[in-house]
Amino acid sequence: MTHIVAKLKLEAGGDDLVVTDEIKVANKIEDAVNRIGAWNGEVFAVWDVEERPNPAEAEAIAQGVRPTSLWVISGEMPFQIEDRYLETVRQDGRG
Repeated sequence: MTHIVAKLKLEAGGDDLVVTDEIKVANKIEDAVNRIGAWNGEVFAVWDVEERPNPAEAEAIAQGVRPTSLWVISGEMPFQIEDRYLETVRQDGRG
């Protein structure tokens, strides 16, 4: 299994988390998060895919498909967030 990982940001003036352009593909979620760079409290969306996508495919998935899971950085380690928080994630205007 391969993972597409994207950093999320809180949209100005709103309560929605938005996918940024910081998107990585890796076999391990932790590897992708480390390559993006993460600070305590940052949130990442993860999509599980069967085949490794090229960068354009990964961006299209990240901008147009609901994530499989959400992760937050705590103490330099990623932890999965409960499923109900997926409801607050939306794609930005490109999706």
